[in-house]
Amino acid sequence: MAAAQRQPLVRPCPRLGHPIRFRYCLQADLERPCLKIFDCWWESFDIEAYLRDRLPPEVFAALREAGPRSRIAALVEAAEAAQRRMADESSGEGGGGSIC
Repeated sequence: MAAAQRQPLVRPCPRLGHPIRFRYCLQADLERPCLKIFDCWWESFDIEAYLRDRLPPEVFAALREAGPRSRIAALVEAAEAAQRRMADESSGEGGGGSIC
């Protein structure tokens, strides 16, 4: 029997209003994790330990201390990040994550 494939982590996004993959949350804010990543994923796994192990200490600290931004700014930044990801994917530079 073949080994079970790991399914991507997916949940409804409170900011965008539709299901998104965890991979998106890691790069939602100008290639940085979404400010709500702790709020959204803490019930699924130890998101704090996951990010602490993978982010530079200053980025992790800034993420923990960051306050919410305006919805308009968040949507504009999300759209820009999506455009960059689409351009990267079309050029064959798609990134992969170990948990996605």
